Amino acid sequence: MAANDESNDQEERSSWSRRHSWRNWNTVERVLGALAALIAVITGVVLGVKFFTNPSPMEKEQALMEELRPGQTVARVTQIMKESPHYSRSLPSGNVVHQYDREWERIQLLVNPSSGEVLSVGIFADNMEFHPKLKSAVGEVVLNRSPVSSFGDPAYAFGRCGAHSGNYYEAHPNMPGAAGGGSAVVGVTDSNRGSLEIMQGACGLLGPGHELECLPGSFEEANATPVGKVDCLSSPQAVNMRKKVKVTSVILSRESQLSSDMFVNPYEVAKGA
Repeated sequence: MAANDESNDQEERSSWSRRHSWRNWNTVERVLGALAALIAVITGVVLGVKFFTNPSPMEKEQALMEELRPGQTVARVTQIMKESPHYSRSLPSGNVVHQYDREWERIQLLVNPSSGEVLSVGIFADNMEFHPKLKSAVGEVVLNRSPVSSFGDPAYAFGRCGAHSGNYYEAHPNMPGAAGGGSAVVGVTDSNRGSLEIMQGACGLLGPGHELECLPGSFEEANATPVGKVDCLSSPQAVNMRKKVKVTSVILSRESQLSSDMFVNPYEVAKGA
C-alpha cells in the first residue's frame, strides 16, 4: 500500500514537473518571440532612418559646393572635387580659367597660375532642383531658390541673349560687409549645355526693342557705363522680373573689384570657343 502511494506520488510529481516544464518552455518561447519581434522592429526603424537620412548624390554634391571658396589653391579644389578640371583656358591677362562640367552644374575657377590661387569661384546650375547654399559678400545665396532681387540693388547689371547662350548678371563689387573686402555676382546664365531654357525669365526683357535694352550686353560695356544706367532696373517690368527670376549662377571673389576674366561663358569654355 505504501509502495502504491509512493508510486502515485512520484507519478504526480513527474506529471506536475512535465506540466511546469511545458509552461516554462512556452513562456521562454513567448519571450524569445517577443524579443525577436522587437529586434525586427528596431532593425526596421534603424534601416528606415538610415534610408531617409542618408544624403542623395545631389545632396552630397550640394554640400560639396559649400566647400569651394576663393583664396583656395587649385590643388585644394582638386582634393575637394576628387578629380582634375575638365577644361582649361588661358586668358590674355595671364590668368587661367579651369572648368568642371558636373552632372548638375558647371564650376569655373579663375586662377593666378603663378601662385595657384583661386581668384574667383563661379557656380552655374544646370538643374533647377540643384540647391547649394553659398556664403557670399551679399549674404547667403541658395541657387534656384533665392530671387535676384533679394540682394538689393547692384552697382551695375548687364546681360544678353544669343542664339545658343545668354546671361543676366547683377554685380556687387567692393562689399564693405565682406571679410577683407570681396565681391559677388548673382544672376542667371545659360550653362544648360547650350539651351536657353534657364534664361527664359530674363530673355523676354533683354535685347533691342525690349524693356531692358538700356542694360549693357557685357562686362566690358558695363564697366565703362555710368552706375546711373542701372536705373533702368526700376521699371515695373524689371522689378517684376528680378522678383521672379531665381539665381542660377553666382561668382564669388575675395577681390574688391570684379574683372572681365570672371565672366567667361562656361558654355563657350566647354565648346572651346
